[in-house]
Amino acid sequence: TVPSSSYNVQGNTGVINIVMKKDQVDGLNGSCRISSSNAFYNMQSESSNINLNYRKNKLGLNANVYANNFNKKNVLDLGFLFKQNNYYQTTFTADRQPQIFYGGTIGMDYDINARQTLGFKIDCALSSQKKARSVSLSRFKSDANASYDSIQQTQNISDKNSSEVDFNANYHYAIDSTGGFLNIDVDCLSYLNTQVNYNVTDLIDQNYNLISERQKFKQIVPQNIGSVSSKIQYQHVFNLKNTLNIGADGSVTNTNNDTYFGNYIYGDYQRDSSKSFYYKYHESIYSVFTTYNKTWNKKWQSSVGLRLENARNSGEVKTTQQSFANIYLNLLPCFAISFLPCEKHQFSYTISNRLARPAFWELNPFRYYTTPNFYIENNPFLQPQKLYINELSYTYNNNYTFLLDYTHTENAYEQLSIADNNSVKMVRLNYGTNEDVNASISKQQFFLNKLIQSNVSLIGGVTKYKGSAEYVLIDNTAPYLQISINNTVDISASKKWFGFLNVSYNSPTRLSYGYLKSTNNISIGVKKRYKNWTASLWVNDVLKGEQLRYVREDSKVLLTGTTYYDTRNIFISLSYKFGNQQLKTNRERETSNTETKKRTQR
Repeated sequence: TVPSSSYNVQGNTGVINIVMKKDQVDGLNGSCRISSSNAFYNMQSESSNINLNYRKNKLGLNANVYANNFNKKNVLDLGFLFKQNNYYQTTFTADRQPQIFYGGTIGMDYDINARQTLGFKIDCALSSQKKARSVSLSRFKSDANASYDSIQQTQNISDKNSSEVDFNANYHYAIDSTGGFLNIDVDCLSYLNTQVNYNVTDLIDQNYNLISERQKFKQIVPQNIGSVSSKIQYQHVFNLKNTLNIGADGSVTNTNNDTYFGNYIYGDYQRDSSKSFYYKYHESIYSVFTTYNKTWNKKWQSSVGLRLENARNSGEVKTTQQSFANIYLNLLPCFAISFLPCEKHQFSYTISNRLARPAFWELNPFRYYTTPNFYIENNPFLQPQKLYINELSYTYNNNYTFLLDYTHTENAYEQLSIADNNSVKMVRLNYGTNEDVNASISKQQFFLNKLIQSNVSLIGGVTKYKGSAEYVLIDNTAPYLQISINNTVDISASKKWFGFLNVSYNSPTRLSYGYLKSTNNISIGVKKRYKNWTASLWVNDVLKGEQLRYVREDSKVLLTGTTYYDTRNIFISLSYKFGNQQLKTNRERETSNTETKKRTQR
């Protein structure tokens, strides 16, 4: 759960390492899968993909093609009380987001000889969103104790198109049979995203009849990202007990965004220079790292790592003549030790220092208006978070796992609600520090002669928020509890029928300022296997318990809200495997720009 210094991971992130068997067999295999889901608001989605693997002597090819059609209807119910003048506003928003995703991957591995492999991979992802529609109904009171004195309806229609193309080249040299290797990766990434929003706000009466048009505008929000990254890694195995891993990686990323905001005046949209932004951003990150692993004896193992990172970023909002330039030199150590006194008991302790950088879209300074009185604003001056992670784990009899974790975050940021006269903006701001202490226990248990397998996880902790941003003072400490139970039922082993019941619960908890009410999720599923076919049926969020109900309060505004992301749905899938399942497939490998790609996603 706390990766070594060789992994360039963001924040409190873990790594799963699955080592696949490489059977030296030529031929072709593949799989195909189709699925459909129907959500709570009668929104239907479909997805499909095909995966192919081919091996002939030294050449291995793989391809994956997918197409997804998603439909969601999200609802947002907000109430704002402005304390200075007792002004009150409610806004109910329902948005429908139809979107098509399609793309694929083509990869090639060529074995130059028994020790050297050359690989190439191209990833392409495209998406299109046409006529996404959001309707907000807002009611206003000049005095919270009086009747509503005005109503307005806002309609927002948007089109969005995005494309992402990533090219990867890899060279791998297996130095010897002990596990030593040299690995070189180079990646080029291009990401384009353009969203066009049309927003109209009308004043209406109690019977929803039009009184007058209040506001009409158009937004064009681009996100253009280009990035080049590389990584070289060398592992030297001194003997079975000592391994040294050293390397270097780097990336250069540029974004260029010309955001347009136009008010509808005299039959046409006129550019509003106070709300249109031309924003350029440059980021370069260069790191060297090393990890030394040592097995002292049958009971003790240790790992010590160090990552030295030099990061530079600069940005310029040309419209407002605002700019910044930062240079960071970070020394990020990592130390881990494990102790196995006997077969039934395993102990480990890890301490690590990591960074968590904002996504690129979080730095793009545009405003997204839900209504004229409520909007979301990004922040080009957002700074990275720095995390100090301590984790102590104990495993008993390979069945019970206990974890104790303490994480201290400096320069923490989140999206805060800021009052501006009788309007509210949601903006991401660095506010101060966050400390989290939690203990967890997880257990795998069998019942009824192993007909039921249950995995239970219980997490309890305390989080402390401390700091300030603009006029908001943050000083909050609160406990929390999370429970997760995942059950697999062997309905009929001979006929390959399996059932699933997953239950989760999150207790009420404090936010940085305010609190979040409890949430829950109950999902039920069944799966049938027949030869190379697998069919699944799931019902997710049965009780509609994943509604987020929250309260935020500061010195100027009291916000109450309910958000639901349409998670209750019925999901059906059908998959089929074909070909030689003993085929030697291409290598699964992490590219040098994995973390950069994550920061492009929204």
